[in-house]
Amino acid sequence: MSLKMKMAGSLLAVLVLAAMSDSQAGTINTKQSVGEFVAQQQKIRKDVQTEARGWDAIPQSKRAELLAKQDQLFALLEGKQTLGDLNEMEQKEVADKAEWIRKLANNAEEERQVCRLERPTGSRRAVTVCRTVADINRERERAKSGFRQGTQSTRTLPSTGERL
Repeated sequence: MSLKMKMAGSLLAVLVLAAMSDSQAGTINTKQSVGEFVAQQQKIRKDVQTEARGWDAIPQSKRAELLAKQDQLFALLEGKQTLGDLNEMEQKEVADKAEWIRKLANNAEEERQVCRLERPTGSRRAVTVCRTVADINRERERAKSGFRQGTQSTRTLPSTGERL
């Protein structure tokens, strides 16, 4: 088999995989009941309206847009039992709006403030320190990478005994 044919076959395989992943990205669970789906959206809506779980850090315009998208979803789902009762275009619309809402909800979670009492080194007095979930995750990753780098630097080359 020639090199051109191998490359064409590889390119075709990549295109097929890309098309499959794109077609699955905008899909929903058609067996899910509308009641379950609406309940999930209502929980998010309650958090948005009460500015709980980090929603206070999301701009008001984005929160208003989310509520408008939910209203559109609720109108589409009215009278339906499962998400499979929607036609293909409606399923795509529901999937797109639900994905947009999910991404914004994840962003809100990252912006949520977490406060805890910490005792600075050399002090007996505890201090309240507040950070966002995103800050905490970044610090955790930095500590892990620092630990990994620290443990790697204690290794030595077998041939020379030199530290890495």
